Amino acid sequence: MEEKIFIDGEERGTLKIRSDGIYTVMEAEIFSNEELMRLYVQGDEKTFSLGIMEPKGKKAVLRKRLSKIEMKKFPQNIQRVIALPLGQHPAESEKAAKDIVQPAKRQEIRKESQKNYWIYKNGDLFFITEEGRFLAFPTELRKEVPGLRLKKYKNRQYMLFRY
Repeated sequence: MEEKIFIDGEERGTLKIRSDGIYTVMEAEIFSNEELMRLYVQGDEKTFSLGIMEPKGKKAVLRKRLSKIEMKKFPQNIQRVIALPLGQHPAESEKAAKDIVQPAKRQEIRKESQKNYWIYKNGDLFFITEEGRFLAFPTELRKEVPGLRLKKYKNRQYMLFRY
């Protein structure tokens, strides 16, 4: 099955959905100049956050494998698929915003010093410094990579990207 992905009301990509054994594989590709985009699937009066798309030149891609349990949260009748910059949500009303399915819907702040701190907001982890705000992705590297920004938080290592 193939669905169109919309950005600001314009068709800008596709979401391909296929079965792979006991999993459902979803592959999305959009054409966008935005740095980081989150993909949402709407249908059955709910909104499902599929994840953050990975920028690759003038495109952004996302590949997810969902189990049968995860697919129970997924809309059975897809009405539309949209990509939005991080921090924006497709819900116009506060009630609809509560229906967004995300990994966590809490806000947690941990101070490292008075100028550097971590914030967990709407399913995304950020590290705030004097230099700016950084989006944090969990990682496990076998060896150190020069030039890569790494930081530990709650005994886990994260790669930091300027947001």
